[in-house]
Amino acid sequence: MKKNETDLKTKHLLEDSDGYFACFSNVGTNRKNNEDIAYYSLSPYGALLLIADGMGGHRKGEVASKMACDTLSYIFNSNRKTITSKSAKKLLVKGFTKANNEIYKLSNTQEFNEMGTTLVAAILYSTGCYILSVGDSRLYKMKDNKLTQVSVDQTNIQFYKETGRLKNLEDEKKMRKLLLNAIGINPDLINYEEYSLSIDEYDKLFLCSDGINSVLEDSDIESILNKKATAKEKLNEIIDTALERKVLDNVACVLWER
Repeated sequence: MKKNETDLKTKHLLEDSDGYFACFSNVGTNRKNNEDIAYYSLSPYGALLLIADGMGGHRKGEVASKMACDTLSYIFNSNRKTITSKSAKKLLVKGFTKANNEIYKLSNTQEFNEMGTTLVAAILYSTGCYILSVGDSRLYKMKDNKLTQVSVDQTNIQFYKETGRLKNLEDEKKMRKLLLNAIGINPDLINYEEYSLSIDEYDKLFLCSDGINSVLEDSDIESILNKKATAKEKLNEIIDTALERKVLDNVACVLWER
């Protein structure tokens, strides 16, 4: 099956060791168009990783996810200063806000009514990374071969978990998931999740759209990411496993490894 893919093996600009990047997106087994975007970019000052999962029906979702990706990429690559935790947050908030405003404006036209996108992004700099998230696309970290979810899903299921209304996995599987927040559905950017990690807290960063975790457990992802293989080979296996399990949604993922 044809895959949209980008991969890069490069001397990491932030450290003495090599950095490995890969990103993939695939339409899945049931959709005609792909509304998911997986993206990374390197600059002399740091790196940007992101996943955007568009919504809004035929070709509208892919417009929203592309707008979010293009906006954040432009703002990141226009930076000409050393990146710190404070400036990384500033760049991400600026990008998320601008993307939200532009998508919201377009979504109020007849052709693109109710268009929006999830967005999770991380900026890596010399001493760590800063993360912003809206929606239910995820960012995980790996440290000492252990996978941990960093971002928190903005969904009804997560809300019910936090308030004690969901007590077991069986109840969760029976519940229809609803997205509670997205880029472009409100006139202002509200309720974004933010996280800061120091460089000694992670060896790998893995981002994915919800199509991945709809058919792969965290243990599946952890097992694949721990294999002795290149970043590209690992993501290939994750995507192939999702397709073998007949994933209905689009899928996208990004991997950075130290």
